[in-house]
Amino acid sequence: MWTRAQLKQNGLAVFKANYWPAVGAFFLTTIIGSFAMGIASGVMNVFNLFGSTAMQIIGLLLYFVLYCAGYIFVLLPLSVGFIRFMMNAKNGQADIGDIFYAFKSNYLNIVKVMFFWYLYIFLWSLLFVIPGIIKTLEYFLVPYYLAENADTDKDWCFSQSSATMNGQKAGTFVLGLSFIGWFLLSPFTCYLLLFFFVFPYMSFTYLELYYTLTGRGSSPYGGGYGQGYAQPQGYADPYAQPYAQPYAQPQGYAQPQAQPYAQPQGYADPYAQPQGYADPFATAAPAPEAPAGMATYTPPVAPAPEAPAAPAYEAPAPEAPAAPAYEAPAAPEAPVAPSYEAPAAPEVPSYEAPIAPEVPAPEASAIDPGNPMGTDIG
Repeated sequence: MWTRAQLKQNGLAVFKANYWPAVGAFFLTTIIGSFAMGIASGVMNVFNLFGSTAMQIIGLLLYFVLYCAGYIFVLLPLSVGFIRFMMNAKNGQADIGDIFYAFKSNYLNIVKVMFFWYLYIFLWSLLFVIPGIIKTLEYFLVPYYLAENADTDKDWCFSQSSATMNGQKAGTFVLGLSFIGWFLLSPFTCYLLLFFFVFPYMSFTYLELYYTLTGRGSSPYGGGYGQGYAQPQGYADPYAQPYAQPYAQPQGYAQPQAQPYAQPQGYADPYAQPQGYADPFATAAPAPEAPAGMATYTPPVAPAPEAPAAPAYEAPAPEAPAAPAYEAPAAPEAPVAPSYEAPAAPEVPSYEAPIAPEVPAPEASAIDPGNPMGTDIG
């Protein structure tokens, strides 16, 4: 993963090693491009002298057409040539004439690709600027591909730049913001600092970013690291390994020339037969023939030993295990129903009628029936 500090360090080292050619090439590119677009301003001023509104409108239209033509047909090809100059300067072959690289190569292809590059960014910028910034970062590598090879196809340039810048746009944007301090100091130098230091410094830093993102440490058309072009002082190779070779032998180490199949001292062959062992499968050597006239001697043939009879083996018959006796469980006894005694009827208290009081019999009186009221009739 690249870092801003490393890219700026490498870009500054290459810039310092080619300071005056780089400043001269940047000045020449700026002056020629400004002159080509300045023609448009001159033409518009001429038409404004007539004073009429119609002539002013014509002058404004001509200004727009000439300005775009100077930008597309002059300044953009010169910017590709300046990138080519930086690539050669990085390899120790700085030549200011490289800024005209587009005019000496496939000029029409460079103009076509850079026209669409500018058109895409301009149209995306109409959507509140931010999409234009994103597309500028996405198509950041298109001019560098043309600086490598003027015949590069347009579609390949845009697709390859989009794929390479995927995940790198934020880091590239922050890399550009890291130069803002130099821009703030430029007004104190009448903006001379921009032309003599800031713009070339940024350009060489972006060139280092291009080589880092594309995974190459040198220009693809020749030269580069380890090919006769020494890097300037202070340049740090981003592809240099910080560690030694893991398999490098120390100084003075001698590789032993051992026999590849020699066994170490004291090695015992696990398949070697012990002393006195007779191979039972070895074929006996034929007996030598007796000379003519001598009776042949036939050695006695030892009878083959009989193989001992294998002892008879009777396998004991396994006894079947006796089935366990099964006793059915006794039937459960029925529960005895509890006896129910009816409760005794309550005793009814005896009722005795009250004895009627005796009414005394009235005493008999002599009442005159003819005078019941007992009045005295006199």
